[in-house]
Amino acid sequence: MNRLGLRSKKWKNIQKSTIENILKDSFYYGVSYSKKYKVSANHNYARLITKELFDRCQEIRKGKSWRPEKSIVREDFIFWWLMKCNKCGCTVTPEKKSKKSGKEFIYYSCTNGKHICKREYISENNLLEPIYSILYKFSTITPETQNFILTEMRKSEESEVSFNKAQIIKIDKEMEKIWTSDENLLKTYCNPSSSITSEMYDKIHQEYQDQLTNLSYQKDTYSKWKSEYELSIVTVFSLAMRAKEIFESSEVWEKKLLLKFLLQNPTLDNKKPIFNLESPFDVLLTESLIKQKSQIWSEISDISFNWLPE
Repeated sequence: MNRLGLRSKKWKNIQKSTIENILKDSFYYGVSYSKKYKVSANHNYARLITKELFDRCQEIRKGKSWRPEKSIVREDFIFWWLMKCNKCGCTVTPEKKSKKSGKEFIYYSCTNGKHICKREYISENNLLEPIYSILYKFSTITPETQNFILTEMRKSEESEVSFNKAQIIKIDKEMEKIWTSDENLLKTYCNPSSSITSEMYDKIHQEYQDQLTNLSYQKDTYSKWKSEYELSIVTVFSLAMRAKEIFESSEVWEKKLLLKFLLQNPTLDNKKPIFNLESPFDVLLTESLIKQKSQIWSEISDISFNWLPE
């Protein structure tokens, strides 16, 4: 990754420990964890991956390969088990064909398991054409456009920032009330004329402590989200802009993994591949194209057409 240009938020080489921490962080599929209080809870921020992908990643990280056996798959193909027929929902499967010259080609078609489709073949190269087109568009995103998109995304966060600040203030007030109640409880318990037994005090005191722990965890979550969000955006930018080079230099199974990360429910409609980009790559590409069109129009508007007849 360092050789291909992927860098950290501070533009330094990526360390193995950094990658391991990212892969182990459940925050990306919707669950935040507090090391301080050892508590997990669902958060309300955008998920970058699914729970299934996270679990698969943990299996790979622990040495359990997700790749099917050769005896089952026969051979690795980029779109194997990745694409379904848009008409019947059956799996699109590959076949390798050899020409008289000895050159081999890979073709894909619907298995027609439900017997409602006409089996038509499309070459792997044709399936890859729109993929390379998308990856190329990512590679052409300029640093200026990247900074513009990041600025716009931060603007859209303003309401979220205000909400989080309000929640932190609210939590602080609640914690202050609980601290006061706990102090009053202790004073009452220490009073010789108090009717509060040690068992009653321990029980109520523990309830207050549990409430404080829960509120402290919530406060940490509201405070943490911004740095987590910006780190995710920087990672997405870095991957997207190097995606074409990474894809071209990868092995077949690595290309398949990258496409699983980028594409959302790819299907084949006769000979036409159909897919959407996963979030937030779809937002990144859309915003970059809008920015590029805006720049082109601005350049055209600045031209003085002196050659036009009066």
